[in-house]
Amino acid sequence: MPPRDHVFVNDHDNFDVNLQRNGFTVEMWAYLKRPMKSPLVRVEPFDRWTLIHKAGSYEFVLRATGIVFRQVGEGGTSQRGDGFDIPVNQWFYVAFMISEQYTQVVIDDRLKGEINDFPAFGNTDFPLRIGGGPEPPIEGELRWNSFVDGFIDEIRISKIVRYPKEKIENQWGWSDIIVVPEGPLEADKHTVALWHFNFDHRRGGSRFRDASGNGHHLTYHGDYLDVRPHGRLATTWGNLKME
Repeated sequence: MPPRDHVFVNDHDNFDVNLQRNGFTVEMWAYLKRPMKSPLVRVEPFDRWTLIHKAGSYEFVLRATGIVFRQVGEGGTSQRGDGFDIPVNQWFYVAFMISEQYTQVVIDDRLKGEINDFPAFGNTDFPLRIGGGPEPPIEGELRWNSFVDGFIDEIRISKIVRYPKEKIENQWGWSDIIVVPEGPLEADKHTVALWHFNFDHRRGGSRFRDASGNGHHLTYHGDYLDVRPHGRLATTWGNLKME
């Protein structure tokens, strides 16, 4: 999609106040049309793809080395899931989970977790935005580009940790293999919002409807948005919805 194009949903307690009570999960499918420039190479700006952003509260960012969940605003902190090889030219599954005790990141079937003490993020009146990264940092800070050569599909936000860690013990970090969802993500009692981005002809044909039943429908801002299949060849994606 062109730079600055995005979709958004109006502010609701489900996206900040309620989201923090028992931990939460943000998950989606993503597709990169080219490799991202790595932050490990400092000779030029690195690529930073802002998948989800709530101004003054938090953001969910993909980089060439992994995922970052950041508090934004005064005194912001961040949690990183690094050390991943990000797939290119194929759909891949992405998830980020935060609880009171730990953070977990998933790319495809690989999970990484670590103990942390992540402070509460802010309750703001700003909408929740998908895509359309924020403005670059001010002069003198580490430079980055807002990545736009990708697609996002099947987003689910849940008010639980979808892959809970049973025992923390004295581990500071851990890794695991998960079973990647093989069909469209489904709504349950823990789902805050679910966007399939497909046409629902029974409900007026909008691809931006919230399938969770909570009414968090999206609004598109920009000139053009393309979320068509684009040859989904990944094995776990091949049998999903096809338009």
